[in-house]
Amino acid sequence: MKPVVNNTAVALHSGSRIKELDSKSITNFLIDQISIVYVKTGKNIPESRELNITIQQFKKYLERDWPGVKLEWIEKAFERGVEKQYGEYYGVSYVTFTDWMKGYRNSMKAEDFGVKEDPMPSKERASFVLNGLKNMPNTSKLISKHKSNR
Repeated sequence: MKPVVNNTAVALHSGSRIKELDSKSITNFLIDQISIVYVKTGKNIPESRELNITIQQFKKYLERDWPGVKLEWIEKAFERGVEKQYGEYYGVSYVTFTDWMKGYRNSMKAEDFGVKEDPMPSKERASFVLNGLKNMPNTSKLISKHKSNR
């Protein structure tokens, strides 16, 4: 008998980004995370139709505004949001989830990128995180700028 492998759990612990995953894996992950939020906050999980709409809209938001987001960052944002680290919330909804993601993104530090120093100015870093590798700064320009400042 083959062991059952939870691909979403594997993706979470391998540092996968949503743009690297199939739609079903992302949806399953969001169902789990959003359900956990409802349990932790003591709110009733909405009817299935409303929950599905919330999940699909939130998934579209992530794919559109932050395709480079890692699953673990979503999990951290939700944990911190429930703990009110991004301020008070008055319900659990699509708006709550997007606010928590914005709060997490704004709180990101160099260690979130796996480096000890700030790898690039915050404006460029935000663009990089939001849009993934496609907007990475041109390194030859940075090297030339660095050489001219010597």
